[in-house]
Amino acid sequence: MDERLQRKMRAICILAAAQRGDAYAYQLLKEVSALLPLSEAALYQLLQRLLQAQYLSEYSADYQGRQRKYYRLTAAGRRHLAEFLDEWGDMMRLCQYVREGQENG
Repeated sequence: MDERLQRKMRAICILAAAQRGDAYAYQLLKEVSALLPLSEAALYQLLQRLLQAQYLSEYSADYQGRQRKYYRLTAAGRRHLAEFLDEWGDMMRLCQYVREGQENG
């Protein structure tokens, strides 16, 4: 898969994981790296980009006597996911068209 496409897919996976509920970085890393390769360093860079784009917000909460940073999907993040699904719905229809051509050709 093209590197730019992988970066986009990683970002979408982070947002989709946050859509399921507030999560801390290690949770996000486990979920996304099960689908696409993602290092811890790349995760934190990606989280910063998503925060700057205001697709995620962050807050700290006490967990077993320590502060843990959590990430929450914002309204802008939900809109971005919806746009992604619309765009990829079109892509899936194109893929189906190509696949049908191969089967009939």
